[in-house]
Amino acid sequence: MAACGGSDNAAPTPDGGQDASFDSNTSSSGTSGSSGTSGSSGTSGASGNVDSGTDAGQDAAEGGYNGPAHFVFTLGTGLPPGDGGPAPSGVLGYTVDPTNGNLAPFDIDAVNPGFQSSISAGKVVAAGATTPNGSFLYVANSGDDSVSAFAVSTSTGGLTPIANYNLGGGGSPFFLITDATGKHLYVSQYSGAVVSIYDIGATGALTANATTPTAATLNGPRGMVMSLAGDFMFVVNQFGEAVSTFKVDAVTGALSARQDYNQTTSAPIGIYHHPTKKVLYVTSSNGLAVFQLSYDATGLVTSLGTPGVVGNTPIGATVDLTGTYLYVANGNANTVTSFPLDGTTGALGAPITSTFGVGQTGMRGMTMDPGGKFIVASGNKELISVLAVGDAGTVSMLPNPVHGTAGSWYDPLVVAH
Repeated sequence: MAACGGSDNAAPTPDGGQDASFDSNTSSSGTSGSSGTSGSSGTSGASGNVDSGTDAGQDAAEGGYNGPAHFVFTLGTGLPPGDGGPAPSGVLGYTVDPTNGNLAPFDIDAVNPGFQSSISAGKVVAAGATTPNGSFLYVANSGDDSVSAFAVSTSTGGLTPIANYNLGGGGSPFFLITDATGKHLYVSQYSGAVVSIYDIGATGALTANATTPTAATLNGPRGMVMSLAGDFMFVVNQFGEAVSTFKVDAVTGALSARQDYNQTTSAPIGIYHHPTKKVLYVTSSNGLAVFQLSYDATGLVTSLGTPGVVGNTPIGATVDLTGTYLYVANGNANTVTSFPLDGTTGALGAPITSTFGVGQTGMRGMTMDPGGKFIVASGNKELISVLAVGDAGTVSMLPNPVHGTAGSWYDPLVVAH
């Protein structure tokens, strides 16, 4: 969902100030080290304040909510040594209260003693994905061509490392997804021009399966998404400026029968699926547009209408749970562009712009919280922001996002157990 870049070495700082720099993005296109907290007391009370609670339900309980908080796994790169120990990059853990959007760091390391808000992964993490049941987390590391696998505690959100898997071949993995069964993991290798397939075992361990056929060489593959039925996979080619459709074998997960749609332009990076319709939305980072596409029973992709105009460098996006609005993060603007979606066709309506404070730019990844009231976003200035979903497609940023000086590449991952 965005190009990798360097970052400086200051830890992210969860506080109420608006002056912390955040310089650093897929899978949604792309995290270890310290979050800058060690369980010390933080601010609390107002919606969106960051609280240092060491148990996943603390903020929710304070707000009178008796259900579970939702776990947020956010990816950062180039983070310094901290309470998680020395690590070139890794995963940071927060919870989001589904009633008021409050964020709270939690102990993400299920192995080492003490409160640790981050856990190490590989070099220059680029994207993450969980299995559908949320039991396993996989992280693509573009700096060392590897994938890190973790088991996820369903009660605490804590991560237990399984293994690091070397992809080899200088592939620069930038995005990954699992299928609906949780049996196969797909990793797009940007420089390697392939999608690698791994079988997911009962313990979360990975076994190399195959790659896209040699005759189907891709051109800068980035974002990927499965069809509603899981019978097709759609891959965005950034350099080829195309969307490639592959038939997915229901048993082996193998990809075949490639078809290309070549009318997307200007560096397409992210691809997103309507929750109920055979409709795709592709963000064009240089074209300042969102392409709207539909596909038929054969996987053939066609245009659904004129591309929607958005702000500067659209990268991440998310569709609300009812399929009513598409929300697009503009990576080099302090805005989010929303589109009402036609209830019959899923086509884009007229754009709606929500503008945030001066300097609040760099929002790149977006994920709709399962409760439907909030969007969790990540990007360059704020490591994590929570956006309240308003009426008529507008969104507003809750106070006190988590600041930092390292980057978050792709969509933050929200898991509700």
